[in-house]
Amino acid sequence: MRGSIHRFYEDLVHKLNIDGHMFFQAKGAVIDKAIVGKISAEELLDHIAVALNISPTLLKEKWREAFYESITVDEDVLAIIKTLKEGRRVVALTNVIELDTESCRLRGDYVLFDEVLTSWELGSAKPGHEIYRKALQRLGVDTGECLFIDDAQENVDAAVAVGMRGIHFRDAAQLKTDLRSIGLL
Repeated sequence: MRGSIHRFYEDLVHKLNIDGHMFFQAKGAVIDKAIVGKISAEELLDHIAVALNISPTLLKEKWREAFYESITVDEDVLAIIKTLKEGRRVVALTNVIELDTESCRLRGDYVLFDEVLTSWELGSAKPGHEIYRKALQRLGVDTGECLFIDDAQENVDAAVAVGMRGIHFRDAAQLKTDLRSIGLL
């Protein structure tokens, strides 16, 4: 699964037919709090809806639509995950709000993962070092046992800084090559 947060927000603004600047201003004040679980998704949506003078129900509906449409599934990556799962635990660590987690679970986006750890549940977000430490603790594993793969280099750098091995994901072919080079494929 891969998504573009920028495309998501642009699609949402278009679906709501609202001013993008006003939207970014409204969500900018509270989105980080929702990502780390300091406020609920409902509180986030209520804040944005009030700031934009739109219905929270409409915002939630369009949020979900835009979120679904912004995520693409790469079949080659899914095949890699299935191969990695042979004898290994594969876990997702993601920066999302509660509503997006719910949407992904409803759609079945997380079924390949043995566990999904979210920023809003852990109370911290990538690339902060705390989220990696909390994930390791929750999983009951040492840093050296973990390989962290992410499409954001800063997130990989942070995972490596706490002792994990890391791969910066760019595409499935590169990921296969990198996994083979460390003996995991």
